[in-house]
Amino acid sequence: MAQLRANVQAPPARPPVYGLIAAAPAIEGPDLRWAGGWSFQPEGCGLGGKVAVVCEGDTTQAGLGGPAVVEGEPIWIFGADRCTTMQRSRDNEGRARRQLAAVESYQLADELWSGTVTTAATPDLENRFLAGPAAGSDTLTTAGVTPVAGLGCVTQGLAEYLKGQPGMVHVTPQLLQHLVADNIVTRQGNLWVTAMGHIVVADAGYSGDGPGGVAAGATQWMYGTAMVRVRRGPVELTDTIDHRVNTRLVVAGRLAGVQWDSECAHVAAEIAVSICAVGGAA
Repeated sequence: MAQLRANVQAPPARPPVYGLIAAAPAIEGPDLRWAGGWSFQPEGCGLGGKVAVVCEGDTTQAGLGGPAVVEGEPIWIFGADRCTTMQRSRDNEGRARRQLAAVESYQLADELWSGTVTTAATPDLENRFLAGPAAGSDTLTTAGVTPVAGLGCVTQGLAEYLKGQPGMVHVTPQLLQHLVADNIVTRQGNLWVTAMGHIVVADAGYSGDGPGGVAAGATQWMYGTAMVRVRRGPVELTDTIDHRVNTRLVVAGRLAGVQWDSECAHVAAEIAVSICAVGGAA
């Protein structure tokens, strides 16, 4: 006679060690004045220059304009736990919180790369995303290049647009493996960094799609941007019991979004590394 299986504690869900949330500076706290979106004129963008001194005391700087205003809007990200109401000892709230922590970097990274919620909303949200309209980014390659050459192009593009300020390089986890194998990025704590000090972000939510939403296939894409920051509001819990089927649903959610420090740099390079067909070819 077979013994009954013991009901034991499930292993807790864990957030990723690397990824967008781990790499991006965080803006957190109870202040939700940005719940309806945010807007600011950024610093940086290399506003400045040099001129010849025609006569003593002539320091006129004509024709200087400010950088474009940065705007953005949050989205709602959630994790949940559903179970029968008969399991009274179940840590429903803890499980929902841990599920949120495990998936929120993926969801934010998918939004930053593909604009999934941004483009599905009516009207579209005011969020810039990596694989947005082709005119919104500067493509630095004419065909697929090696990961080394692609990172070189992106690094040069960031140097031109950010005037040497630190930025970010965005790649799929698959492409990060190539960069590490080629010894052109190094690890500093939980960050991957280029020779010029740019942070390399690889997240499970990154698709590899190109400008204009061109799907990754025989090649995939690498992007360079100014620094981005992750905005996260406090976690809110909802607890619902459906007495018809005796189930309890606990949802942990929060307002969150990705804020670009500036829109001065948005460059792209096509990389001759075919995207892995996870789950099988179509």
